[in-house]
Amino acid sequence: MTRIWTFVHEPSVLNEMVLQDNLRPKLEKAIKEVPNLLIIGPAGVGKGTFAHIMLKETGYDYIWVNASDETGIDAMREKVRSFATALGTSDMKIVVLNECDSLTSGPQGAQKMLRQLMEDVQNITRFILLANYPYIIPEIVSRCQVIEMSNPPAKEIYKFATNILSAEKVSVKSKILVVEVIKKLYPDIRSIINTLQLNTINGVLETVEIEKLDELYQKVFDAMKAGNLEAIRKVLRSNVANYNDIYNYLYENVGDFKSPGDMLIMIGTYLYRHNVISIKEINFMAMVAESLKRGYV
Repeated sequence: MTRIWTFVHEPSVLNEMVLQDNLRPKLEKAIKEVPNLLIIGPAGVGKGTFAHIMLKETGYDYIWVNASDETGIDAMREKVRSFATALGTSDMKIVVLNECDSLTSGPQGAQKMLRQLMEDVQNITRFILLANYPYIIPEIVSRCQVIEMSNPPAKEIYKFATNILSAEKVSVKSKILVVEVIKKLYPDIRSIINTLQLNTINGVLETVEIEKLDELYQKVFDAMKAGNLEAIRKVLRSNVANYNDIYNYLYENVGDFKSPGDMLIMIGTYLYRHNVISIKEINFMAMVAESLKRGYV
């Protein structure tokens, strides 16, 4: 049976996590006091790992909701509210909302309901909100202690990775290989470990090939400039698309469009809509189609 390293070697206590020194005491305090938490940071830096550790340490009843799959107000009513308001077997309950920046944020959106729910159940339920991006309404932010998890120490990532390789009895041809993976995929620790496992063949890490996300985004960018909608759809559906990162890539390269100013407004408009629309691909393709129609690309 294949051992998935990111699961097998996931830290089980806070001291095993790769963290900036100033974060550790804040997270230790959070475990003891159990406030409402908003943890923001890029993918793979340990937000979910910390949430698992906190749930284990507290022993409280909990529910874990992937908010990127259940973005609307119905999920808040049917699943989250029913759990948060019910009596539990522990003194306190915890609701974990993973990727909560995907929750709808309009006037009738899930974030508005969550804001009131946090007030209503503060004596029996606490919330851990995990977000890749700070697209959270101010009313929720003000009800949480906000912790940013970013920029984990590269030296500690290297130590963490080499310890896993050693535990898995992997023969590494050169330590430079590990360093190069960290450089190219930093700060995504999960992706770093997955890449090392992918490139370990018969217990030997001899070479490393990395699928560069920038190359994927460049394909989307080139297809936009060529006006090839079908090529864009093919790229999006053949890969795990992080639309926030694609919008950011277009923004970073906005100067290469025919009308950079107009395209900048277009990116901003559709990025905002991205957070309140359930089918992200349709929203992105609508931006591409309108940009082409207006001659901005």
